Amino acid sequence: MSELKPVPPLDRLFQMGEVEWGVEWQGDDPDYVGDLGLTNEHVPALINITLLQADLEDLPDDDSGWAPVHAWRALAQLRAVEAVEPLLTLQNRLDEYGDEYHMYDFPVVLGMIGPPAIPALATFIHNPENRLYPRINAGEGLCNIGLRHPEVRREALAPLVEQLARFEENDYEFNGFLVAQLTRLKATEAAETIERAFAANRVTEDISGYWGTVRQELGVAGMGLAPDEPPRPASEGFGLGMGPQDREPRDRQKEKTAKSKRKQQEKAKKRNRKRK
Repeated sequence: MSELKPVPPLDRLFQMGEVEWGVEWQGDDPDYVGDLGLTNEHVPALINITLLQADLEDLPDDDSGWAPVHAWRALAQLRAVEAVEPLLTLQNRLDEYGDEYHMYDFPVVLGMIGPPAIPALATFIHNPENRLYPRINAGEGLCNIGLRHPEVRREALAPLVEQLARFEENDYEFNGFLVAQLTRLKATEAAETIERAFAANRVTEDISGYWGTVRQELGVAGMGLAPDEPPRPASEGFGLGMGPQDREPRDRQKEKTAKSKRKQQEKAKKRNRKRK
């Protein structure tokens, strides 16, 4: 771990120990701000502690190795907008390594920071140079902001609609998450864009559900561009009205997604074994 000697009360973060794996943090337990007396003056140091997570191979196996996780949670409670861009940049590194703790925490953290985070999240989600799951995380952050702050709902969902409008360029899985996020926001104003993505057969339905399910949740009639459910497979193994040339790109994408997930899981298991 990098040489960092935090002073009280930040030294307490290095003593708090392991965060339970696979449990989504709800944002209020522990109360870092109340229990440790943290203020905005501590934000720069908390960001520095958070960035220690980038050096995953150097994190110690003892309680101090969990300090970065506690630090980004403290930043969330402080609503520290200064932390948004460093956290977003950190995501690419963590995703590359296979660290999945941020996948559970960062959407909550970004949602708690709130409306001031929207511009940076919009820029990040639109940048194809960022990795897939970090961009999905940014979308979840925007969705959480819109749900927490109804007064900025339209501002929060606009980048999601704009990104989904690029469905031909997006990964199928990315489109599935975008549709799911817009559905959670009850974004009826995005119904046409969503339906066009389904009509183009560019959405992974095991994430978002079929167009019929989405349409019902949004309470819209639709334009008739996409079926409520995909055609049932014919006896030769292809959907009615859908030839092998139509299914092949989607099958390749599903195989690619499955391989990616398996790779991420293996990396996460290695990292978990190291930290126990």
